[in-house]
Amino acid sequence: MKSTCNNRLRAVAIFISCLGVGLSLGSSALAEQAPPLEQPSKQDVAASATALLEEIEAAKTSEQRISLSTDLAALKPTPVEVLAKHLARKRSSSIDARRALLKASGAEVPDESGRFKIPKRQTAKEKERKDKFDWLPALAKQPTTPGLGEALSDVATIRALAASTNPEAGRAIVRFTFEEEGLIYRDECGRYLRKMSPYSLPGLIYGSQSRKDKSMSRYSRYQLERLDRQNAHKALAAAPSEDLKIAILTAYAESQYREAVFAVLDNVDHVAPRVRAASRNAWIEYVSGREPPKPPERKLELPNGKETDEKEPLWLDHRVLADTAIRARIKELTGEKMPKTASLEALTEKLFTFYDDRRAQAINTDFEAGLAFAQAGKTDQAIAIFDRILAQNPTFARRTEMLPAYLAEAKSLEASENWKAAAVAYGKASAIAPDDKDAQEALQKHHLARAQALKAAGQDNTAALAIAEDVPVAGKTVEPTKKLMLFGGIAALGASLILLVVGLAVRRRRG
Repeated sequence: MKSTCNNRLRAVAIFISCLGVGLSLGSSALAEQAPPLEQPSKQDVAASATALLEEIEAAKTSEQRISLSTDLAALKPTPVEVLAKHLARKRSSSIDARRALLKASGAEVPDESGRFKIPKRQTAKEKERKDKFDWLPALAKQPTTPGLGEALSDVATIRALAASTNPEAGRAIVRFTFEEEGLIYRDECGRYLRKMSPYSLPGLIYGSQSRKDKSMSRYSRYQLERLDRQNAHKALAAAPSEDLKIAILTAYAESQYREAVFAVLDNVDHVAPRVRAASRNAWIEYVSGREPPKPPERKLELPNGKETDEKEPLWLDHRVLADTAIRARIKELTGEKMPKTASLEALTEKLFTFYDDRRAQAINTDFEAGLAFAQAGKTDQAIAIFDRILAQNPTFARRTEMLPAYLAEAKSLEASENWKAAAVAYGKASAIAPDDKDAQEALQKHHLARAQALKAAGQDNTAALAIAEDVPVAGKTVEPTKKLMLFGGIAALGASLILLVVGLAVRRRRG
């Protein structure tokens, strides 16, 4: 059963990966305006980060120190590897020297064991003021003494990582917080992990399940509680993108986060194919992956004051929870009570098959309704249904039958000289079935419409016209040197279509 499920998930992953490659190769095929300015390479950003960190450590005035730190946090894409490596470097100053500088700046710093001085009871306003306290300006004003430059670059690095939308940046901060050199920055790390939310959630999830470091586990759970994201449903709901949802689901699976069992189960039939696949991967890990850690056991006190004869576990592990949850779900959906002898793998296969069959039936019903709208000339209604189908199943077997509706929409927009919209519509039509004769013509018209849009905007359309001439329509041969460009364009159209219909489906679902 595990092999069957994994094969299905691999197929989905490969398909999505191919779309991503196509998008990266030919994204210019769908550009409606002038191409964006060239973005700096990762190597250039990494070099800039290294130079800025050196300048921060050498800066002599508070203005320079703050300005350089701001520039470091503004680097995009965030050079996570460079910044994490910087936090792990060997420092020339002592921890005590840097601790003294932080205390002189008014920062709250733990002692050598990681404990904070317990303050008197604080009001909500006092807690808020403490959370808003900015270490950098006060630290930047300190006189130049041994350790100041290193302390400044540490604080600047934490902030730069927290400015990232890359979950790996959050993991780097969590790790640093529990290294010897990072202990003095624990309060600063916590505040920036909270500011970084929701992108810090995967790192905090991993940290909360640490078995080697109980302090890290307590600290990460505390941060999740402060964010009100210890509940897995809330954490997933807070993710603004599919990529972050997938990162959170992966963190749940790899860390064996037992409290997420029910949330993972709730997403194994998610409308988005990638999230659905990640949820099923996580569920399979709960069901048949590594053995769950054994919960502590002790004799329990009975109502009569006596104790149980045998020691009992203090909580249920994730595999027991998964078994309880899936049996209840199957009974809820089918009315069938599964026998106690049924394995978790068999229950999972049954539930996944039920969901897949139900989705296929609903899609087929929707598809027939869409065809009926298309045949009645109600193109808008037909395309709305087809978009929803492709959002759920980008490889739907009968998708080529959608082509006439998409072409009709494109031709209507072309007739009204709405060139930008026509270019997008022709692109969608081409992506439905790239090998179809009509789709090849649609691809050519996509580039021609795009050329008209560029011309109307007063921009150069030479490249768009040249690409249109190379599209193989009615047996025309494409020059070998331009085949890669054309392939990239077709693949990009497919990727753009999927992204578009997923967005439409999600928007309709939220509405």
